[in-house]
Amino acid sequence: MDRRFLSWFLCLCFPFVLFSQERNIAITPLLPEEVDIPESLRPMLQQKLLQIATTNGYGSESDDFILTANVMVLEKTAVPTVPPQINLTLEVSLYVINRLEKVIVAEKSVQIGGIDKTENSAYTQALKQLNPRKSEIRSFMTSAREKIVEYYTEKLPALLSKAQSLADMGDTDEALAVLSMIPEVVPEYPLVAELMSEFYLKSLDTECAGILREAQGKLAVKNYEDALDLLVTVDPLSSHFQEAGQMIDSIHAVISAEEAQQYAMELQLYQQQLELAEKAREDEVMLKKMQLEASYKYADQEKEQNSTVTSDTDTLWLMRLIGQ
Repeated sequence: MDRRFLSWFLCLCFPFVLFSQERNIAITPLLPEEVDIPESLRPMLQQKLLQIATTNGYGSESDDFILTANVMVLEKTAVPTVPPQINLTLEVSLYVINRLEKVIVAEKSVQIGGIDKTENSAYTQALKQLNPRKSEIRSFMTSAREKIVEYYTEKLPALLSKAQSLADMGDTDEALAVLSMIPEVVPEYPLVAELMSEFYLKSLDTECAGILREAQGKLAVKNYEDALDLLVTVDPLSSHFQEAGQMIDSIHAVISAEEAQQYAMELQLYQQQLELAEKAREDEVMLKKMQLEASYKYADQEKEQNSTVTSDTDTLWLMRLIGQ
């Protein structure tokens, strides 16, 4: 994702950012191909896993933790009605698994049943009973949450050290990805938030410095239009924003009134950015929140592009772990 407009957008949306919810514990709902269930019903069970995660307060996808399920038929009988019906009793075992360490964090088995004219329809009726709001499922997810918080709390020193090492080597994107997995409920989260903002601004400044160099090249040949197109993308959170503004002012001073009208959209965008940046810098709390939110949004985009979450084609270890 191009993040050059990210913080400007956050400025516009700041009242919403200020009261946004905390970063939830992340978990990935994943249904392996090997689960014994009719193929046509796999999307339904996958959706149930997603509902269990979101309804119980879990956030975005995680490379560390998986929510998965296994299904076992306990009983299947034909009911001699007219027309005949199939009666199914299923045991659905739910698991939260630490993907990296390949250990089960929490597990819960629930029995569900369905009866209908066909086996697929009976499966459908049974799966409808897998309610993410049931107390037993909520209790299971609460237990998993406690174990995950313990995991991140114990691992925090190692994660901070890894992120710092990556940032020192110039890989701030990966450093942000490491830190963004740590939930806010970890006691030492303020330190995580501080480093997130620091690494994001460092990465942002590197990018914006490149934009300024390119814009200077355009100015050298009096290509004002392309220079303006570049300069208005310099993020207001960057330490180079003021320098970009000075370059824009210098362009405005030398172009004719007719040209200024031609570049009106770019100049208006810059003026909006300038006003919002000045407002943010007058309020340190606002500025810190914008920086942190921007760092998270960028890290989330990077994780989506470079995700290493276990795929359906690489889950044999997962099925062995949950006992199929």
